[in-house]
Amino acid sequence: MLKWGSVDRVTWTTIVLGALLSGCAGGQTGDGEPFGPIGDDPLVGPGVFGDPGNDDGDDGPTRGEEGSGCHYETEVVVDLEAPSDVGFSPQAAIDATTGAFETTFAWQSSEQFEIGPETGTSALTLTISYRGGEVRVRRPAPPPNNNDEGGNFRAEIERHCPGGYEIDVELGLKTEGGAFDETLDATLVASSETVATIRQPIDHEALNGTFDVLATKPEGGVVKQVHINATVSPLGTYGSIDGVLEYRTPDDGNGTGGAVSDVAVGGGGLIGAWPASDACTSDYGSPGIPVTAETDIGGETLADVLAGIHEAFPRPLTWQVPPASSASSASSASSASSGADGDTDFDPDADPEPDPLEASDLSQPEYEDVGETTLELAIQTDSEGCARRFEGFGEADAGDRWDVAMPVELSARTDDGTWNGTYPGELEAVLGRDGVTRVTVRVRKEDVAIDAFEATTGISGIDLTGYDSGGFHLWVERRADDDTPGTDLGRLEIQGADVADCVDNPPEPIRDDNGDVVGAPGCRGTDYITVRRGVF
Repeated sequence: MLKWGSVDRVTWTTIVLGALLSGCAGGQTGDGEPFGPIGDDPLVGPGVFGDPGNDDGDDGPTRGEEGSGCHYETEVVVDLEAPSDVGFSPQAAIDATTGAFETTFAWQSSEQFEIGPETGTSALTLTISYRGGEVRVRRPAPPPNNNDEGGNFRAEIERHCPGGYEIDVELGLKTEGGAFDETLDATLVASSETVATIRQPIDHEALNGTFDVLATKPEGGVVKQVHINATVSPLGTYGSIDGVLEYRTPDDGNGTGGAVSDVAVGGGGLIGAWPASDACTSDYGSPGIPVTAETDIGGETLADVLAGIHEAFPRPLTWQVPPASSASSASSASSASSGADGDTDFDPDADPEPDPLEASDLSQPEYEDVGETTLELAIQTDSEGCARRFEGFGEADAGDRWDVAMPVELSARTDDGTWNGTYPGELEAVLGRDGVTRVTVRVRKEDVAIDAFEATTGISGIDLTGYDSGGFHLWVERRADDDTPGTDLGRLEIQGADVADCVDNPPEPIRDDNGDVVGAPGCRGTDYITVRRGVF
């Protein structure tokens, strides 16, 4: 059973710096409106980032508080303690997203420029301080000149673009070697009680640190701005800093060269990012914050949650099998529908893997109980995981949600001796405003040779005759709102793989009358058929 704790108002600070390009003609200091009229940026085209300089609060390209076509109306807040129609008070957001902390900054090499004097990895100190600046509530609104008859567009905007607050704060950024040593005014945009963002450009001439671009490709580039893009949360911080270059084209007006014209060409790239963490390095997905099993999450830790799961063991496990004809009929049916070579018109969106564990689907009527034993199970981890902000919208408290992925090791043993193994797996956790709302541990093994199945999986007594290979899927899950006595906690699905012949021997492509390839016959692929399962 999960234990809950309220979010302590501690110095939780997270800053995310994203790759943003703004206008190169004329610098923007940290004291001005963020970015100026980026909506007409000559580098990125009209309206890509909205127009943050026009008090609509639009400040970036992803999710509501970072843009994605969102527009806002703002109103100055007088009482910071009073909740508004956005669902939380400004003071709650200030308490959760201001403070000071330390992280690591990875300086990035770039094809566009060579930077100095710091390189490699540096310690980075970030501070966000509220010193009584103006606070504005912001509400999603249709774009200017939009004819929203019936209010349908406004309703859709409100679902996709979260409201919140704009809070004038002081931002500090300092790297270990002094390349950045900045203190400037900025706007903290809180789209939820526990998550906020900052996007701020700084003129290169206004930098207090020693950061500089030593060379550019092509030569002749001049650094105009660095851009800070930050997201703050009680979990910590992640972010990046980008540089904007300006190139001016020599031209005397008749194409022969001469005086320097006002024609500018922009460029730039990533200067660096934080935190420098292997756990959050990915070629896809959003940036993340490193976490461990001991990271405090709303008054509890993932180690606390795992301890609660361990308390449920040992517990009964019921072995189940499909009806005697089920497995064989499933295989023969797929062959009959697809032909001898396995070709078929199949649904490419179909998911051969069962849905994530739900108590309601653990005891399906078509399965027969064939035995009961006692299961002992343990989940261990000393690895670093990564928390990434949930990028969905339209859900209650979606802006406060983080999804965690963390490597684990799971050991399982049954008293009847049929299951005894230790496996690498992954813990998936959902973190909300008040702590951990769901934890799922998954182990998946596929393509195990039939003659090596028992030795590889530690599961004995499984008849996989007629299948091409074997494997299993294992889920263990607990939800914070699920403390019903007797609720099933997990499931082991042991499966045989029926591989269509067309997987290893693709049929000839379909050709038109001229012999040109116009398509390919369908192939059903591989069917995974459950031959036994254990419910616990």
